[in-house]
Amino acid sequence: MHLKSLAHSLSIAAFACLCSCATTETIPRVAVQPNDSGIEVGTIQSHRPGWLIGMGGDVNGKPRDPDIPARTVIQVKRTRSIPYKGGYFIRPSGALQVASIEHLSDYDKRAIESLGRWRDLLSSPHPLGDQEQRMLYQTQLSEIPWMNAGRCFHGKLRKRTFPWGDAVLFLTSYVQGSTGGPVSNDMLVLVVQGVTKDGRYAVNARFEIHHPKLPDSTWDERSKGRAVFSINDECQNAERWLDGQPDDAFSPTFEQYELFLNSLEISPGPSIKMVSKAALTPHSP
Repeated sequence: MHLKSLAHSLSIAAFACLCSCATTETIPRVAVQPNDSGIEVGTIQSHRPGWLIGMGGDVNGKPRDPDIPARTVIQVKRTRSIPYKGGYFIRPSGALQVASIEHLSDYDKRAIESLGRWRDLLSSPHPLGDQEQRMLYQTQLSEIPWMNAGRCFHGKLRKRTFPWGDAVLFLTSYVQGSTGGPVSNDMLVLVVQGVTKDGRYAVNARFEIHHPKLPDSTWDERSKGRAVFSINDECQNAERWLDGQPDDAFSPTFEQYELFLNSLEISPGPSIKMVSKAALTPHSP
């Protein structure tokens, strides 16, 4: 862990040379302290502003401005390997992103409204429940950084406070069309959306999580003793079923992930100034 932290500090320091223009933001320093979560970290990497999908161009062929701010990404190792055979859903990336929101409107003016609504959830004096689940589904409130897929449900919705700030956690599956098949472990994602106490960074994660009674994949033909919900038209039933499951029935458990999140240390890193938005190299975590 100490070697990773040293390597990470050296890598983000290298970005400090990017100084010369209008917009300035900081690349967050992120460290994972020793903990008993059992969650293993693969890599920690810092990124300049970039693009979710690719730089591309507008109708006149002019390169698009970046749509993802400066960020540091922790890649968490998978605990299970489920063969992927394709489909119109997005598997959990295992990535935790700590992204600058110091100049969020430079990337997407609509994201300012989304950030405000996430903050409303985080500051609610009441536990989150059915009303908030409906709102998240109906509005498809954009995550920060954004995601180009729809969320099917928002199971096990709750808010938590960590040393670095507050976050909303929930279970979902991301789809990009009519994917068919049942809600499965292959597509189940634990989402974390939070904001640091200093208001400088958004924290977003999409972790792998499984339940022993769910099919492992769309092609899992086992049905006896399984909880089978069509991803196309039984998402509300899946959400209610997930809500009724104990936290420790999932693997990794909610407690493990919360212990891991509790171990994060987030602080401002070097400032960067973008010489030219179009000159940046596209990168997706």
